[in-house]
Amino acid sequence: MKNNFIKIYSTLNATEAYIVKFLFENNGIETIMDNDEINFFFGIVSAKDAMAELWVPADKYKQAADLLIQKSSIDLSSYEQVRCAHCGEKNCGLFDYCWNCLTNLKTGELYRYDQPEISDAPRKAAKRPRTLYLLIILIAMVVFGYLTCFYFGIR
Repeated sequence: MKNNFIKIYSTLNATEAYIVKFLFENNGIETIMDNDEINFFFGIVSAKDAMAELWVPADKYKQAADLLIQKSSIDLSSYEQVRCAHCGEKNCGLFDYCWNCLTNLKTGELYRYDQPEISDAPRKAAKRPRTLYLLIILIAMVVFGYLTCFYFGIR
């Protein structure tokens, strides 16, 4: 199918595949993309068969692989690990809040979303009209039933 081309990358995310293809082509590596229009979400095609694939020439494979490793790796070795004072979880020193419990890693204060207090009074007041309406409907149904039986002579 693709003479002298080797598959180097595959993903279910076509956008991600286009970004990697753009990276390769901007560095002078010819790239062929397959399956970028296939969608597995409807269950007609399996996820394995719907993966977008990138193929590069065999002689450029090493250059493309090195480029992919270089651009996709994040070096976190220079950042210290910070232990959360609240839950004890380790976090990268780049972060301000613990990923596990949202405690501020600098101050140790637990992040709390301040919601305005909601009073129960409006909720209780709202129940009264509903109950009243239900009572009125029930009485109307009983009266309608009585009048219907009286009119048609049903006893």
